[in-house]
Order: sequence, then structure tokens, then C-alpha cells
Amino acid sequence: MTGRTERVPGRIFRTLLAAGALVTASPAIGEEGSWWLNVFFEIDGEWRPGHEIDGWSPREYGSRAECAERKAYAEARCTETPLDYPTSWFCSPGKPMDEPPEELRGIMC
Repeated sequence: MTGRTERVPGRIFRTLLAAGALVTASPAIGEEGSWWLNVFFEIDGEWRPGHEIDGWSPREYGSRAECAERKAYAEARCTETPLDYPTSWFCSPGKPMDEPPEELRGIMC
């Protein structure tokens, strides 16, 4: 990891805390099964999964609709208070994403 990756500013952490405060309990698994909200950061020209940065692990939701709602919320917060790195948010069924989705692969910013 580069020194830049390790120096994620406090406002990223504060944004995460604000988003997490709205979720009071982990949702029960619904009829659809679990859905995961994943974030990827573009750091030094490479898309990196959020779990490589403290505090940005994927979060599980009980339905696709709930995950989509939280994704929209996260994107809106990032628009209002931009983070230091470009971000892309994705919902994935069944398990968290370890690799950037196809649409981000090969994109160097």
C-alpha cells in the first residue's frame, strides 16, 4: 500500500459514521437473500475495494431494494461532501465483491 492509501482523511470516516448511524440494526434476511453494498475507491489510477481501507467494508442488507436505497443515500452524501478519492458504489447479491465490477476493470483514472 502507498502512504496515500493509509492516510484516508477523517471526513471519510465521519461520513461512514453518519451513514452507519442511520442503520440501527442489521436487517433480517428477506425473501431475496442477502445483498451487499460495496464501495470502490480510485487511488493512484487503480480501483480498490473499500475493505482495503479501514471502515469501508461491505455492508449486508436483506433485499435488493434496501441495498439500492442505501446506495442512493451513500452517493448523495458523497455528492454533498466529496471524498478525497473518486468512489463507485455497487450492490451485489449473495456475497461482497472482492474485485471491481466489469465496468471499472481496466479503467485507469
